[in-house]
Amino acid sequence: MKWTDPLDEMRKMQAMIDSAFSDFFARPAPPTGALAAKGMSWREPLCNMWEDEGNVSVTIEIPGVPKENIKLNVKDNELEIRAESRKEKKEVKKDSRVFERTYAGFYRLIPLPAEVDASKTNATYNHGVLEVKMPKAQHEKRKGIEIKVN
Repeated sequence: MKWTDPLDEMRKMQAMIDSAFSDFFARPAPPTGALAAKGMSWREPLCNMWEDEGNVSVTIEIPGVPKENIKLNVKDNELEIRAESRKEKKEVKKDSRVFERTYAGFYRLIPLPAEVDASKTNATYNHGVLEVKMPKAQHEKRKGIEIKVN
């Protein structure tokens, strides 16, 4: 019988556990394109989600973003949020010049707990907080049909 290092076995077990949970905690890939190519980063905004009998509601914190720069998309039972904010500050004095640029990019893909009617979704943005209210999809409840057994 060959002796094996117990620490080596623990490392293998840790690798198996990490592998098993990697899909569970995987985050969606942030947007790509010109901004990503320039090295600009995207942050995942904080959010709260709850549902009641008729709606799924989400609040998302995206401070400093003009509402024109917020893009929402509901598809395949997921809510996708993209938001960007750019600011430039130019200060020219007699002996100095200051040019500052700031950028904030937010991206989040949120799986929804129920199927929603995207056409009736309502979103409001106030003081850096985006509120999205999505009515649950109404499916017709079919009456059972009695079948006669021969």
